[in-house]
Amino acid sequence: MHDAETQLSRGEAGAAAANALVTSLVCRRPFLSGHYGPWACSRRDHLQALRLRAEECLAEAFAATGDYVRSARAAEQALALDPYRERLYQRLLRTHALAGDRAAAAHAYLRCREIFARELGIEPTPTTIALFREAVARG
Repeated sequence: MHDAETQLSRGEAGAAAANALVTSLVCRRPFLSGHYGPWACSRRDHLQALRLRAEECLAEAFAATGDYVRSARAAEQALALDPYRERLYQRLLRTHALAGDRAAAAHAYLRCREIFARELGIEPTPTTIALFREAVARG
């Protein structure tokens, strides 16, 4: 995962996507199914966090290569793991906007706003609101 994040920061999106995809696939595998001791649960939590990083990296890498469908899919998979990570909603908004899908961008924003209001009692940040306005204004 470290290699993927480093490659992404260097602008090597294709290589970053390849490494992040391997990480994501490995982290999806079951780990000591049926064992629920503290160590096994801790390792599962670590693998889930690593997979979240991998999916987020994939979303960024695919967006950088112009593959907006796979970018959105990776962002959605990451949001399934952590529905409160606002930067994933921001990535999703940008991705849908770049793909020219204003309805999908609006849906992503409304989902973010609803989850944040219902679960956390907060509004999205001004950055997210601005991204939403920009996304739906594109025409």
